[in-house]
Amino acid sequence: MTEDVIGCPIRSSMDTDEIGVLDNGMSVRMDRHANAADGIILFNRIKPHTSFRAPNESGLAKMLSIGLGKQSGAENCHARGIDNVGIYVALMARMKLERCKVLFGIGTIENAYDELARVEVLDSDGLLEAEAPLLQEAMANMPRLPVGPLDQPTASGTLDVLVVDEIGKEFSGTGMDPNITHRFSSPKMQVHLHIERLVALGLSPRSNGNGNGAARADVITAQIEENFDREAVYANCLTSQVLMQAKLPMVMPCARSAIQTVVKTCGAEDITKPRLLRIPNTLKLEYLYASEAMLPELRDRPGFEIIGELEEMRFEDGRLVNPWPDAH
Repeated sequence: MTEDVIGCPIRSSMDTDEIGVLDNGMSVRMDRHANAADGIILFNRIKPHTSFRAPNESGLAKMLSIGLGKQSGAENCHARGIDNVGIYVALMARMKLERCKVLFGIGTIENAYDELARVEVLDSDGLLEAEAPLLQEAMANMPRLPVGPLDQPTASGTLDVLVVDEIGKEFSGTGMDPNITHRFSSPKMQVHLHIERLVALGLSPRSNGNGNGAARADVITAQIEENFDREAVYANCLTSQVLMQAKLPMVMPCARSAIQTVVKTCGAEDITKPRLLRIPNTLKLEYLYASEAMLPELRDRPGFEIIGELEEMRFEDGRLVNPWPDAH
């Protein structure tokens, strides 16, 4: 995205102005360029946050409070711990709506295939209240792993092994979306899926070394460890105050040994028949691989189609090479 492509100047910096102070003394910061503009139009995707629950999570309110607060605003919002971020997102957003030149907001909602499903334009008056039901719609649209009762989304399910081909910032801010894996940062988050062992096989090149999310796996490969940029990961952790995101789990030399490790230690009654799922990442769940032990519960599951025959996991030089179908 360049000035030539979009046909207007791009002005970006970490400079902010203080537009007010919350009752607890916390400074409310606003991007200096935006604060000096004739008007501000908010734009963001509305979706569930990966670490907290609140009436407004990832969306226009968060873009206003944290995005336009830049690094200092993000740090302030997270200063009282991840469980309280939603409180300060709302307080800071309301103050900015009162004191800054916010004209309106454009919010988008995606379907389960990561495709644009809806665009909503929200007036600055009552923006937080208007965004709240859109968050619920986005939450209902999210895909989930085919584990547990289909007619009871909040019922608990269990899985022996989840294999995730890639983690990365383009799939989730946390590298691997806890809304899919149910491995959350906060113990206050409701968990409806228990995965005994989770293995991550690779770090996406587009993540530029930001291995945020590796800590949520039980086992990773040497490829992730070798490309793990501590400076990038630590910057996320220091801002969010979720330090456990900087940890590295057990490292195995290749995908084959990593998968062997999680299967061997998953605690299944028969480790030759684990209930195992493999996904490309936590964003694209249109296709997945399922082990033979999963087939009885998947065969009659509504909305689920078995499109291939049973086959062995294939490896070349330790890499898993069973291909993914082309998404449509």
